[in-house]
Amino acid sequence: MPHAVYTFLRQVHDGVWNLASLTYKDERKLQFAPQDTTSSKLLYREYSAKYPHAQWTVGYNGVGPDFYISLQDNVQEYGPGDGWHAEGDSCFGKIVEGWDILERIAMIPPYMGGDEEEETLASIYEVKLLQALLIKPREENG
Repeated sequence: MPHAVYTFLRQVHDGVWNLASLTYKDERKLQFAPQDTTSSKLLYREYSAKYPHAQWTVGYNGVGPDFYISLQDNVQEYGPGDGWHAEGDSCFGKIVEGWDILERIAMIPPYMGGDEEEETLASIYEVKLLQALLIKPREENG
């Protein structure tokens, strides 16, 4: 998945994901979009069966720039031959901690374009990624 990983790391480096919003959620995924929708996208879909859309993995929605975090095993929904496209979405990362926070976000009621009261409730629960950072890995001691 070199192209997908590089693109995402480049986006983080360039600040694309700072103040990104949760734009879609259901029982399958949490999807985030950058403020600037003209952000770099993948040049092509990149999929490998070695990196399936398992629970807590991170993948691009199509060619991006939106990405999503799988809340369940999504191999059938976003893998090759899913009914939308033959290639499958690029799955390029895995969440290794903080699942409790993602589960709490998943419980927030979605705004479905309803009345003013529903819109107010949704704005109370607005979810944003404040800042995305690249962190240098810890060095292992001999």
